Parts: sequence; C-alpha cells; structure tokens
Amino acid sequence: MKGGNNMAVKTDVPTMQMFYWIGSYIQINGYPPSIRDIKEGLGYHSTSAVVYVLRRLREDGYITWVEHKSRTITLTKPL
Repeated sequence: MKGGNNMAVKTDVPTMQMFYWIGSYIQINGYPPSIRDIKEGLGYHSTSAVVYVLRRLREDGYITWVEHKSRTITLTKPL
C-alpha cells in the first residue's frame, strides 16, 4: 500500500548540499545565485546537472524558481 499525505519527503545529500549552498550564497551576497554560480561553487561539470537538482528542490518544496529567468531562486524552507 502506498503512503498518503503523512509520508516524509526524503531528499538526498547532494540535493540538500545545494539547498544549503544557495542559502549561504543569499545570506552573503544579498541576492540568489545564477545557475553558473551554483555550477562553479559546487563543482558541477554542466549547467544541466544543476538544473536537474534545482528541479528536485522545487518539486520537494525547498525552493521556488522560475526557469529561464536569472537569479529567481527563493528558499521556501529555513536553513
């Protein structure tokens, strides 16, 4: 039987690492990072890999983000 609304979302370590990195970036700089900022800051090899993780964060409710618009990431959960 599949779980209902009380099922906790399990987010993996690399995804949460990106969440905390974005939060730190916003605290330090006062604005959200670009996709390339995240790529360089976390050592990803491509922007598509960053986009994949951002989509997971958005689906899991950790961020809001408008694709194809620069610096639109907003945290929806506390660090």
